Order: sequence, then structure tokens, then C-alpha cells
Amino acid sequence: MGVKIFFWRVRVLYRVIFLELFIAIPFEVHGRGYLRVIVPNLCHSAKCKGLKPKINEIGIVLFMGRQLFPSILLLIVLLVTVGPAFCDISVGVEIGDWIEYNVVFTGTPPEGHEVTWARSEVVDIQGKVLRLNITTEFSDGTLFNESITLNLETGQLGDDFIIPANLNDGDTFSDNFHGIVEITSVEERSYVGATRTVVSANATGSTYYWDKITGVLVEGISQFSDYSIHSIADNTNLWEQQTSGLQPVILYLLLIAGGVIIVSAAVLFARRRKKQEAKSNRYLIH
Repeated sequence: MGVKIFFWRVRVLYRVIFLELFIAIPFEVHGRGYLRVIVPNLCHSAKCKGLKPKINEIGIVLFMGRQLFPSILLLIVLLVTVGPAFCDISVGVEIGDWIEYNVVFTGTPPEGHEVTWARSEVVDIQGKVLRLNITTEFSDGTLFNESITLNLETGQLGDDFIIPANLNDGDTFSDNFHGIVEITSVEERSYVGATRTVVSANATGSTYYWDKITGVLVEGISQFSDYSIHSIADNTNLWEQQTSGLQPVILYLLLIAGGVIIVSAAVLFARRRKKQEAKSNRYLIH
């Protein structure tokens, strides 16, 4: 009997990353001991930045043949102090944000997928939980309205309408249908009259593109053996359209400058005409 130091090496495989902990646990050996450490909700990404040490849920169960010693408190303090870091899931949309899609399908899609147009609008946000109003137009011209709830934290994403904002290449997020989805590229693409930074991923025969800043789906391409579906953003209030490739601010400045030039030219023309009329009148008098 007596106090001994046991070094526990804990290797936890959680989805796509490994967590290794070396924990020194002092306790008095009286029979067989068993330690279980539960550390769920680890960060999904191996490239998470700006991590904050915090504990979401840690459970410790210790079964020993005799009484528990206060030294276990040291272990609890250790876990709470240097526990795993969690990625903060960022919501990039606001209430009132909306986007519309044109949809083209070929072949024979499953029933309920013969869609030609759709609109999604954010009507409520509670933390990481979003409520959307979805309007869908089918190939026979009928419209269908529904309200759906998304949860960016649990992976309840519907048809991946919105994902966490500001993801980077190599980052992952949870999807209840596709599982763990990894961002495979970040690039500049043009949508709804503007150049946007988008992130993309491949999942279950589909390629998705999301606007990086907002996390909103801007394009989806699904290819299957008997049908295909291509959805692309057609209109939105999430960003301003660029006219003729110019930024809106530059365009406004050019319009103002053009207006000033036109007004100045009109004033000069009026003054010159008045001078000419005055000179003509002098000649008539003489």
C-alpha cells in the first residue's frame, strides 16, 4: 500500500484528429482502478485559429476498490485548466438575408427534386440555430413554402443551404447527411454580378460552393447515374452587384463626376450665349 504515480497516455481518435494527453495521476492503490475520461465536441478542424481554452463537457468516472482521495481533485483542475480547445462556429448571416437560385435538372430525379427555382430567407437566429423560409418552384409551376431549422453546431444543415462562415482550406464541419465535410479549395468566383471568395467541398456525388464570408450556398452540382441537378445563385441582398465590372463606390463617383461636368458645361454655354446676345444688342443700338 502507499501512494504511487501512474502515468496514463490517452490517445483519442475523434473524427479526423488525434488528441494525446499524458496525465500523472497520484492515488493509493487498493485493488483494481478504472479511469474513464470523456472529452467530446473536439474541434473539427486541424487548422483552427484563435482557439480559446474552454470546457464544453467533460465527464470523469473513477471506480476504485476503496475510498476516493482528494488527489483526484488535482486531476479535475488539470483537465479544466488545460482542456482541449474548441473552434467557435461563426454565423455569417443576419435576419432578413435572402438568396434565390435557378435550378436545372436532367434525366429523372427523385420525386420532389424536379425543382426549377428556389428562394431561401433567414427569418430568425438564436445562437447557432437558424430558421429559414424556403420557397420552391417545381417544373409543373407549383410553389411550395416551408419553414426549416438549421443548427450549425449539430450539423443539421438541410440541403447545405448555410454552413459556418469563414472556413478555410482543410477546415471541416459536421453534416448530418454527409458526415464530416472537408473544405477542399478557396477561390474567387463570380456570382450575382460580383466577384466573391468561395469555399468548396465534395460530398456524396455533389460539389458545393459557399460564399466564404456568409457561409451561404451559391452553387451546387449533383451528378448521378440517372439524373443531374445544377443550382446557382441568381439574386440576393447579401452583397451589391458590380456594374460593368466596377465597384459600386467607383461607379457612383463616376456618375457624380459626369453630372458635375454636364452641369458645368451647361452653365458655360449659357454664359457664352448671354455674352453673345449682349454684344449683338450693342451693335443694334449703334
